[in-house]
Amino acid sequence: MTHWPAGLGSRQWREVEPGVFRRADGRDKLVFRTDRRGRVIYAFLDSLPLFGGVRLRGLEKPILHLALGGIGLVLFMTVLVWPLGWLKNQICRIAPPKKYAPGPAKIALFIFSLLNLAFLGCLAASLLKPEEFLLGLPSLLKVGLWLPVVSMAFLALAVVYGLLSWLKKYWTLCGRLYYTLTVVFGVVFLLDLAYWNMLL
Repeated sequence: MTHWPAGLGSRQWREVEPGVFRRADGRDKLVFRTDRRGRVIYAFLDSLPLFGGVRLRGLEKPILHLALGGIGLVLFMTVLVWPLGWLKNQICRIAPPKKYAPGPAKIALFIFSLLNLAFLGCLAASLLKPEEFLLGLPSLLKVGLWLPVVSMAFLALAVVYGLLSWLKKYWTLCGRLYYTLTVVFGVVFLLDLAYWNMLL
């Protein structure tokens, strides 16, 4: 039994020989290829000869990368509200931390987050028209792929300020933890993009 995505239903198959199955109500064939240990690693459908299925393992599973993308989206969006937090402190006259980091510290992380949010927006917009990928990368995505590359310079600067924040005790403890967490996740996010060959 196979279950297809996007509400396409399910199919029943009957084994006609080892590793070869024929659809119970049609002529399609489903063939599996195993490794030396007998574990299935590939699947092929004769009605879709240009495509094949590959068994995903560990870090290759999409759920992990979708989770990283979701966490990144939330963290990067929270960075963008920093200007609102500053404005709130001014209006409400909330006591500032004893020691602020230099201005470029937050600006670097702000621009990094903004660039990668823009990249995620380009990616999402491109995926809304999957047929365009049949002719190569959509123009919007070609532009979007440069954004994480440019953001690497700002992340490098944020890493430096992240280290300085602990050495010189900038902000409050929570502020330092938040800044460091966002920087570390920024590194993980770019490594994930590199894993998918999405860094030019």
